[in-house]
Amino acid sequence: MRRPIILVGIGGHGSVVLNMLLMSKETVVGVCDPALKSDSDVGGGLPHLKSEELIQSHPPRDFLIANGIGFMPGQTSRQSLFQNMREQGYDFVSLKHPSSIIASDAKLGIGTQIMAGAIIQMGCVIGENTIVNTGAQIDHGCIIGSFSHICPGAILSGDITVDSGTFIGAGAVIINGLKIGRGAVVGAGAVVIEDVPDNARIITPTHRAL
Repeated sequence: MRRPIILVGIGGHGSVVLNMLLMSKETVVGVCDPALKSDSDVGGGLPHLKSEELIQSHPPRDFLIANGIGFMPGQTSRQSLFQNMREQGYDFVSLKHPSSIIASDAKLGIGTQIMAGAIIQMGCVIGENTIVNTGAQIDHGCIIGSFSHICPGAILSGDITVDSGTFIGAGAVIINGLKIGRGAVVGAGAVVIEDVPDNARIITPTHRAL
């Protein structure tokens, strides 16, 4: 049996993660979020755990962390939380929504979150702390780097390499065999037919990197 879980962050993404945890019958002992003003702000009737007291009240050896912070371009809070809490000795739980479809040989890194209806096919590797969001489709042989976000409805057609810290927007389509560089942003609805360099931004529904 897995150790009990603490959810850190309870904004929009965090509320979806909490629902997934509860649907999966995980034991969630509380929510930690400095932005919360009171226990009444926490969903599911869970207690609000104070961040400054967490390591004393809930030591790393006894609890796992679920990352409730999302990732949008230019944001670093999700990655910072992951790194800071790992330094304190906490392990992050990898989550798979019951409705997701994940090939038997797919490899998921620490803290990955595979959301409702997502599909991950044979031979895929998903890096640590990466989000594969609602209904995203990742076909055979794709390698997704750490700290990335594959947004709802995005389609990666197979044998694609996505480097770390990359954001693939909702409904984007990337054809087979391409490489998407580190820190790149592929905008919602874009159709990508050529490699995307590091830190490039595709901000319109066209297929060429800007």
